Amino acid sequence: MDSALRCPVCRAGFRGTTRCSRCGADLTRLMTLMVTARHYRNKARKAICLRKFEEASALSTSAQKIHATQAGKRLYLLTSWLRNVDELTSTTMHHSFRSLLSDLKSMRLLGKVIPSPFLRQ
Repeated sequence: MDSALRCPVCRAGFRGTTRCSRCGADLTRLMTLMVTARHYRNKARKAICLRKFEEASALSTSAQKIHATQAGKRLYLLTSWLRNVDELTSTTMHHSFRSLLSDLKSMRLLGKVIPSPFLRQ
């Protein structure tokens, strides 16, 4: 998960342009992948706010497969955890945990339990 991207041809540092500054290779596909991953991460964040944890988890997983980043890993871990918490609210759960998980699902405790950097880019 190297955040310092490199040209796949000459390994020069990526500068956010469609052409490599060293060898002139076309980096359009690389940029497209980065934009797609960012788009999925933004959609995952919105899905969290809408309490669609399964969707958020799928989106963050896809984003990490396309372009792995540290921030993406944190979002992936958060959405996986939220999805699992959501699954735990079945009728077989002990009654003492239901209110806590209900609060987590309704996001009343989300800001207290989960640091806000997980919800940002």
